[in-house]
Amino acid sequence: MSKSRILVLENSIAITGALKSIASVSRELQSSFSFTFILPKKSEGRVLLDQLNVKDVLEWRMIEIRRSLFSLIFYLPTLVRNAMLLKKTVEARKIDLIHVNDIYNLLPPFARLMGCKTPYVCHVRFMPKNFPTALFNFWFKVHGRYAKKIIVVSRAVYNELPLHEKVEIVYDGFYFEHKKPHSIERKESDPFIFLYVANMIEGKGQNFAIRAFQKVHNQLAGWKLRFVGGNMGLSKNQKYLEALKQLARSLEVDDKIEWVGFTDDVEKEYKHADVALNFSSSESFSMTSLEALANECPLIVTDCGGPAEIVENGVTGLLVENGNVDEMASAMIKLASSQELRKKMAAQGFEFALRTFNVKNTSARVKQIYETCMKSE
Repeated sequence: MSKSRILVLENSIAITGALKSIASVSRELQSSFSFTFILPKKSEGRVLLDQLNVKDVLEWRMIEIRRSLFSLIFYLPTLVRNAMLLKKTVEARKIDLIHVNDIYNLLPPFARLMGCKTPYVCHVRFMPKNFPTALFNFWFKVHGRYAKKIIVVSRAVYNELPLHEKVEIVYDGFYFEHKKPHSIERKESDPFIFLYVANMIEGKGQNFAIRAFQKVHNQLAGWKLRFVGGNMGLSKNQKYLEALKQLARSLEVDDKIEWVGFTDDVEKEYKHADVALNFSSSESFSMTSLEALANECPLIVTDCGGPAEIVENGVTGLLVENGNVDEMASAMIKLASSQELRKKMAAQGFEFALRTFNVKNTSARVKQIYETCMKSE
């Protein structure tokens, strides 16, 4: 019996938590379904899919809505062209279901208007408040009408959406496959590390980490702050990175900060770190927070949406007020000052993540949604 065919549409040109999640699900479900991925041209996500042995990957020219003349001029023509291409691809490959990996991707409903009858599901992986209200409401209304199901990654996202019978909460999952030892031997000369894993995007909170670190670095002589994340090939993100480096210089902590850039070995970073930080202003879920717990790295995170569902304050990590630098600094001192507390939270965080966010649980839910949507056609 042939397997049903799933087509995954992914907009990002970088390796994101959203792509990691859907790629892991596809790997887990490959015995039940045949997956095809469509990525933007020159996407770094191709590296991740190659690592997960995803063979069927197409690359298309895509344009997202941005505040630029180029985007405004070419967005709609590109959308129409790709919707036509999607219809042809679905027909040629006999696709049974489309999975669009975020709500701002309008290719499936546009293809449907052109006669494509293949059902689709839509993921919502951003907090609605991150977008202009009118624009998000338009996206939600369109997908609410045409999608078979709308999957949201946390209750935080669910609570910001209008009530709708098609919406279901499915937490992102993680593969608990440790390739490196849980405890990496430290040399006496090695610094202790506050690790910050996030792409260089304004709003991800690296600026708060620098300001909080400036308040505590004199008390923590053996500690450094390490940033890991790329700029996604965007000039605005490069400018943000330069502004962060300038902030570090102005606060006279630049000699204690390491800038790593993009890495495809995040596990190594967590295993060498002592405390993970995430001071983002808004997160729908936070795959980086889950990765920290899964790699047994104690975590300090802002109460900014989804992370509050990942971290139980004082048990699996420390939850601090969004934007409160003093509270961030106090939490950094608290964890840095007690190796026993770090070990305890790391162990409890790992057990909670393994129990709650295992990719097998996520995949089982997604499989059920896929089968329900295909049966209803």
